[in-house]
Amino acid sequence: MNKLYKYLVLFIICIVGIGFNYNRINQFPQNIHCWAQCDRYAIALGFLDNNGDFFHPQTFVYNKQFPDEFNTISNSTITSVDFPIYDYCAYLLMNLFNTTDPWCFKLFSLIYSLIGFFYLYKLTTLFTSSKFKQMLVIVFAITSPVVIYFQAGMLPSTTSLANTIIGIYFIFNYYTSNQKKHFFIGVLFLTIATLARLPFIITIIALMANEFLTILKSKKIKWFIVFSFLISLISILSYLQYNAYLRNTYGSLFLSSLLPAKTYEELKEIVFTVCDRWLLHYFSIYHYIMIFGAILFYLINLKKIKSTLNSIDSLFIRFIIINFIGVILFFFAMAFQFLSHDYYFLDSFYLPIVLLFLFTISKIPTFSFQKNNTIIGWLSLLIAIPMCIHAQSILSYRKTVFSPNPTVERFYNADKLLAALQIPKTAKILTINEDGPNNPLILLKRKGYSVIWPEKEKISNALNWPFDYLVLDNAKLITSIYPNYPDIKNKIVKIGGNNFISVYIKKQNNETTTVKDFLNINLLPISHHTKISFDTILDSNTSNVDTLSNVAYSGKYAGVVTSKNEYGVTYKFKNVDISNKENTIVYISSFINALDKPKDLLITVSVSCNNKDLYFFVNDISEYCNINTWTKHENIFNIPKTKEKNCDINIFIWNKGKNTILYDDIDISIY
Repeated sequence: MNKLYKYLVLFIICIVGIGFNYNRINQFPQNIHCWAQCDRYAIALGFLDNNGDFFHPQTFVYNKQFPDEFNTISNSTITSVDFPIYDYCAYLLMNLFNTTDPWCFKLFSLIYSLIGFFYLYKLTTLFTSSKFKQMLVIVFAITSPVVIYFQAGMLPSTTSLANTIIGIYFIFNYYTSNQKKHFFIGVLFLTIATLARLPFIITIIALMANEFLTILKSKKIKWFIVFSFLISLISILSYLQYNAYLRNTYGSLFLSSLLPAKTYEELKEIVFTVCDRWLLHYFSIYHYIMIFGAILFYLINLKKIKSTLNSIDSLFIRFIIINFIGVILFFFAMAFQFLSHDYYFLDSFYLPIVLLFLFTISKIPTFSFQKNNTIIGWLSLLIAIPMCIHAQSILSYRKTVFSPNPTVERFYNADKLLAALQIPKTAKILTINEDGPNNPLILLKRKGYSVIWPEKEKISNALNWPFDYLVLDNAKLITSIYPNYPDIKNKIVKIGGNNFISVYIKKQNNETTTVKDFLNINLLPISHHTKISFDTILDSNTSNVDTLSNVAYSGKYAGVVTSKNEYGVTYKFKNVDISNKENTIVYISSFINALDKPKDLLITVSVSCNNKDLYFFVNDISEYCNINTWTKHENIFNIPKTKEKNCDINIFIWNKGKNTILYDDIDISIY
């Protein structure tokens, strides 16, 4: 009957893990933390490129994030990274099945996680014989939304968590059976977990501290335990030293420094923000009721329970307390990472919370079910239902609120586009403003350079790097790259593309290009157009008009906005249908003359539908204005598709910096 129950537990673990993840198993990393997952995916793919050279892990990126935020290029894509054993296992699966599809990595992570939870069940059997309690602990652990989300992922947190659970089981199995081999196996799994994800060293230190307290109490040293931990620490420190060598030699895509809060007020704000943002992603309200209820019952009955504790119980609760101290210190050291990285919870608080629940609930009296596994199974299933419903709601929330980054859609089959353009596999590609350094390059199946943040200096610097081709997302070129660095139109020339991305090479001459020619806007149909010259009678759609005579770029009159006015000329296109379009482009050209050095001079587009504000876009043109000289400005805005019809599009000058500006010959087209 116990054997049958064991299979029931394994079945529930698998059905929850697989049930939530089967439809995501071959999805390219997207949504929240796709950047981090693609970096690990790139490591696995890198082993295919370097013939499985484990100690020289590489990605697709020549310019690393550390130490200088992608600003320095290298001759190698080798990167420092925590012991990449899981990435290597994914590489072996790719080799075995002759595919680089994401499912190889994700399936490995999922299966490993399921094994880890089965060992959690085995750990519960060391502390309680109640099948209901055993099942309750498993249901509690496997229905955490953040666990489910990363279970079939590529981050090392879930796999190292599994290894840590396995290690803890064998360690405490040694304490109950006194078989040394179990201790050695436990330390081995804990060492692998820590090598691959350093925060799990907290568990090893907690076990070492626990053993040290035992030595002080018993005044006996078990030298095999001392040597086991010593070998573990030497292994961890040795790889840390080697990893530091890789980082100093090649740079890194992975964080290696502490990020603590600088003040108490800052720490307090981080704690509140983390709780507000992630608390119900860590566990459901049902989890919190269960854990606090179990702790409360334990504390109320502490005197009675204390008399029933054996030596293994004492070791276990002491280990949990020390572990909690460790993860709290870890939170202080890495506070800023917890703000945006929910998986840091898996590296820290998740396991001691689960272990505390295991211990406290094991001491609560239960009714006898006369070993009726059917009743136990159905009762556990009933308990799991609201937790699974909550987990599903969180996963759905992540899909909508943390909307997918467009790289996967935009760069789908991008490698085939490059092949059609006869771009060799050895070509170095530059990408700008994508949602991670490796993400687009993996899909392009070529190495290269990545500019994450489309700042003027970064783009200008990158265009001097030794890349062969530049691949840009057409929409991002309009919305962020061109507005931040308009001169890019004179630096590169397009050689091909599709509806989503375009391929460019460096321009070999100094000819200037208009933005319409650069973006091929002239090929699109115009739906609305107006021209404001200030020499003719303006229609009723134009407002906020002040003019001066004899200062115009052409004709007699020019528009003017002074330091006393916040807004300049405004034009409204009424009842524009932008529904179900891939995108709507607003092109604005104008001549501007600044009478003093401007600041915060914004060309602005706002979209409203049914008296509801929908979009708001601004381009700051202050840097590109000349004093007492007429300068032509071209601005481009991309309006995403919407289901709304009959929208109003307002174009206006927002004189936020209280400048004095002349403007003339404003030409506006909607494509």
